[in-house]
Amino acid sequence: MFIVLLSSSALVFPRCTVGSGPIFIVGDALAQSTLTVSTYGILDTTAGDPVYMALEGKIAAWTATRDGLAAQIKALLEGAEFGGDAINEQQAKGIISQAQTLLDEAAACAANPGNCAK
Repeated sequence: MFIVLLSSSALVFPRCTVGSGPIFIVGDALAQSTLTVSTYGILDTTAGDPVYMALEGKIAAWTATRDGLAAQIKALLEGAEFGGDAINEQQAKGIISQAQTLLDEAAACAANPGNCAK
């Protein structure tokens, strides 16, 4: 399985494979988590907006991580498509692990944004 992170939709390309599994493009889970977290921050009424600022900082960090992972994935896919390069399975698994960690972190924050803002 290979995960590609986007910001707006989840698509599956079962004919494109890395190792023994299909390529998955995941975006909805991260988008939903960030929407939940951002909404919580916006609705918080704490003076000075510390909750909002903390949560938006987390969202910015997740976005930067997602963009970094997307750049790595793009390089792998372009190398395979246009350069005939084999995709290193260990490298792909590392990216998948980082992507899953990102999704898990965002989901945990969305489940309890008040605690996440601390």
